Formats: sequence, structure tokens, C-alpha cells
Amino acid sequence: MTGKLILTVELVEERLRMRIAVLEESVKSCELECKASRETALMAELDQERKKTASSSATLDSLKVVERQIQTILTSVLVRFILKVGFFFVRIWHLSYFSYVFSLISTNECQTE
Repeated sequence: MTGKLILTVELVEERLRMRIAVLEESVKSCELECKASRETALMAELDQERKKTASSSATLDSLKVVERQIQTILTSVLVRFILKVGFFFVRIWHLSYFSYVFSLISTNECQTE
């Protein structure tokens, strides 16, 4: 009877070892699935961040184009303003100069008579 009991204990131990091995494989499999799932989630998040970055980059490029256009318009307006102001002062100077010349002419005419 002791022999049968030893065989039964050995069989139980062997079955327990097999169950432990199956459970260990199951745990490893679950760990791999979990890791794969985390990697998939991280890749999806990374992809979203890349899309956001690309969108932000495109928006920034658009803003730079608009900024250049505004600078061009402002420069054009400034140049026009400077030209108009410049012509205004040239006209004033001409009028002043001609007034001065005419006053000299008038003074000379008065002196010669």
C-alpha cells in the first residue's frame, strides 16, 4: 500500500507540475498580449501626435506666408506714403522757392524803376 500511495503522490505532483507549467505559459502569453496591446496603444498615440505636429506645422507655414504678405503690403503702403509726403514737401519747397524768386524779382523791379 505504501507503494501505491507513493505512486499516487508522484502522479499528483506530476499533474501539479504540468498545471503549473500550463499556468506559467498562460501568464507569459497574457504578458505578451498586454505588452503588444500597450505598444499598439502607444503607436496610435504617437501617430496622433505626428498628425497634430504636421497640422501645426502646416498652420505655422500658412501663418508665415500671411505674415510675409502683410509685410509686403505694409512696405508698399509705407513707400507710397513716403513718396506722397516727399512730393508734398517738394511742392512746398518749390512754392517757397518760387515765392522767394518772385519776391526778389519784384524787389529788383521796384529798385530799377
